[in-house]
Amino acid sequence: MTDTSRAITTISCPDCGSAVQITAEHFRNNKPIVCGGCGRVVTLRGADGSVEDRLKEFRAAAEDLDRRTKR
Repeated sequence: MTDTSRAITTISCPDCGSAVQITAEHFRNNKPIVCGGCGRVVTLRGADGSVEDRLKEFRAAAEDLDRRTKR
């Protein structure tokens, strides 16, 4: 099984600038991304919706991977 709690990337909080780690669990389970510095809930989105589209693709790929590894 894949370790979904391991950070796959780090972003800066738009409010306080603290490093915020993003894990596969955030994407797969739609878990909120919360800044440890100020408590802000960080939302990943692009003005054109491209981030939401990529998240949907990521979730679909993760579900497909789960199905394939459970065989």
